[in-house]
Amino acid sequence: MKRLYRLSPEERIQIRDQLAAALSQYPGVLFAYVYGSFVDSEAFHNVDIGVYLSGSTINTDVAANLSQRLSGKIKLPVDVRILNPAPISFRFHVLRGECLFCRNDDLRTDLMEDTMRRYFDIAPLLHHAAKEAFGT
Repeated sequence: MKRLYRLSPEERIQIRDQLAAALSQYPGVLFAYVYGSFVDSEAFHNVDIGVYLSGSTINTDVAANLSQRLSGKIKLPVDVRILNPAPISFRFHVLRGECLFCRNDDLRTDLMEDTMRRYFDIAPLLHHAAKEAFGT
């Protein structure tokens, strides 16, 4: 069973600051969000981070390497996901989190607008599919 972590609001701010400082050291990371239970819940299993990368930086090892380095830095498990190729529904979920670091605010806001517009275009279909699949 995964370990459950609980941190005070002050400790969470400290973790966010450490993550932002560490991510700013990677030129290929254009912006990053923390999302999930670390943001939304009192207890969490890991710190979820979504990163948007410059085109030349995207490869399969980046997320694993960042996860490992950031976990070592903050002494908590970190799960990094790359936003560039991610499905719209996942991007929407991540962008509802908190921005940790941003190197290009115009790109970030353009991506937010595009993601929201595209998500709300498909939201009725997603709702219908969930209702069909799960009877909700």
